[in-house]
Amino acid sequence: MSNNHKHPPDHSHPHTSIESTELKEYIEHNIRHLKDHINSFNKLQAKIVDKHAVKSLKNAINHLEKGAEELKHLLQHI
Repeated sequence: MSNNHKHPPDHSHPHTSIESTELKEYIEHNIRHLKDHINSFNKLQAKIVDKHAVKSLKNAINHLEKGAEELKHLLQHI
């Protein structure tokens, strides 16, 4: 029985464990990509002279960071 962690018992929904595991891995994968993009945008920010463009980029970075946090929060409920 101890090796059954990917196969829920018959009385449960047959695919719940597998689907939630795959979903968590997918979300974690995308969080890593978001963080990579945030890092790239932060590096790009240093190269931009126009103050309005920098402000827009900072705003976009902030939204990406909030999105990553929301996804982390979502993981706790799956």
